[in-house]
Amino acid sequence: MRIFQFLIFIALFATTTSQAAEFPFQITRDTNGKIEQIILQKKAIVSTESAGEMIGEMKQALIEMRGNRIQFANLAEQIEVPSEYKVDMDVANSALMNEITPKDFDDPKLHTELAKAQKEIAKAPFFRLLADPNHPEAFDEEKALQLTIDLIFKAAHQVLVISPLFSVFEGLVDEYLEALMSRREFYQNQLVYLVQTNPAIFSDDEKKAILSSVYYSRISILRLDKRAKARKTWDSYGINKFKEEVTDKCDGFVNPGDVAFGNCFKLVEQKIRNRLAKKHLLSKKTAVAFNYDHHRSVRNYRIVVMLVKLGSKIAPIPSPGGTVFRKFLSSLYKPQRRSEGFLYAWLADNNQADLSKWVLYSSANPLISR
Repeated sequence: MRIFQFLIFIALFATTTSQAAEFPFQITRDTNGKIEQIILQKKAIVSTESAGEMIGEMKQALIEMRGNRIQFANLAEQIEVPSEYKVDMDVANSALMNEITPKDFDDPKLHTELAKAQKEIAKAPFFRLLADPNHPEAFDEEKALQLTIDLIFKAAHQVLVISPLFSVFEGLVDEYLEALMSRREFYQNQLVYLVQTNPAIFSDDEKKAILSSVYYSRISILRLDKRAKARKTWDSYGINKFKEEVTDKCDGFVNPGDVAFGNCFKLVEQKIRNRLAKKHLLSKKTAVAFNYDHHRSVRNYRIVVMLVKLGSKIAPIPSPGGTVFRKFLSSLYKPQRRSEGFLYAWLADNNQADLSKWVLYSSANPLISR
């Protein structure tokens, strides 16, 4: 059946001042009007979509931190590392201060290999895919990505033979992949907000299928059993997951008199608290999405965590210890910035364009922040 496209520039929530208007969704329907796919418009993708911007930001952060070790120490202290990771933290920090230099980020071979990696990774269509309501298998293609990554690392290892260039390369590729996945989930959450708050765009059946597709995409490709179960309960899977992961988590979080940004975000002592994410995987405290007293603090904190994570790649932390430590570090920013798509959507819906820009900036994701 011939496919045609409705390019819906969802001035998302009908406001020209909304930042969301800059990030429209493209909805593809068949000739009978049935939704085929919902993807990010190319307009939603930063024109400099490359690992190069990430290199530049990491390099600049390293320059600043090496130039002011006291500042770095103060920021690193804010990470609140549990006692079992203290040694790993010290080793990673030492690697950042002593084993790499800003000049390492300028190495032409590093840039060449990163450009090659980006080109191969960009061939995967699912990074722009937000939902495929009638074809769950569209997200099953992600299992082929790991083979691609393995080949990328194998080829780069033959070129980046000078230590610690390959470790830097490996860390930056990992971070680039996370940035792509984080961007997708961020805008999926914006789409979910739209599905739940705007009754005019989608039918009830479409809403159910869109939610199921969104939450299906977040099931690990290694959990074939969970993916199979989701496909069998497609009509209710997304609705139930939304209730579990959003409605139930946020129930009772906002009280009368609170300065709130929807049901899951509220102002506490000049900080916007995020009920959808903890400070880290071992914490019970809600994450901070924005600090009114220090507008750049959330972004700076996340970049420091990324730097420490890069240091842990370079440092001699034996596996599986290094892997476990990096998982902890990832928990300090990955779930937080992904869930902030809900905050961004609410701000856009309520004409708070200035604050929505800070949410993008605070993500510390060069693929969505400008």
